[in-house]
Amino acid sequence: MRIVAASTYEAVLHPDRLRILMEFAGGGGRTAADLQAGLRDVSAATLYRHLAMLSAAGVLSVRATRRVRGAEEKTYDLAVSPLLSMKEVGREPALFLKVVTTFAALLLGDFNRYARRMGRRKLDPLLRAYALDLTDAEFRELSGALTDVFARAAGKVGGQDARGASGKTKGRRRRRFYLGALPEVESP
Repeated sequence: MRIVAASTYEAVLHPDRLRILMEFAGGGGRTAADLQAGLRDVSAATLYRHLAMLSAAGVLSVRATRRVRGAEEKTYDLAVSPLLSMKEVGREPALFLKVVTTFAALLLGDFNRYARRMGRRKLDPLLRAYALDLTDAEFRELSGALTDVFARAAGKVGGQDARGASGKTKGRRRRRFYLGALPEVESP
């Protein structure tokens, strides 16, 4: 079977392929069998085609392969980290698009799992969008301050003495923060 390399947009802007990417939000690699368990309405043949397309587009990569009953089983993972800084991404729009795609899929996957788990109980995510008029220097200052705030908060989780028998930190609940900032493009 020949897979034509799709653009990142084409690869991701399909409901089933976006759902596949959302399955990676919990971290770690996934095999087709792992993904099939969470996507029961997607046939195995269709799932394999979607995985091939996401791999060809550079959104997923094969982390490992192993032989299972005479066939090769692949373990897939996200090809790029959503934690790459702009310094690492440079001025390469294609790589930046993959980072943004991964970021969005992880956000959607985490929210989907959270909402399913909460059911009809009250949801308590913090969703805010701000549009700020800042100079480049003011933006760097704000970015640095936010980095410092998150670094201090991450340091509070602490070591083994703060952990209870269940392995969770006493009195604390893990919350994921997704922070993104893009300059607006002005209309001509």
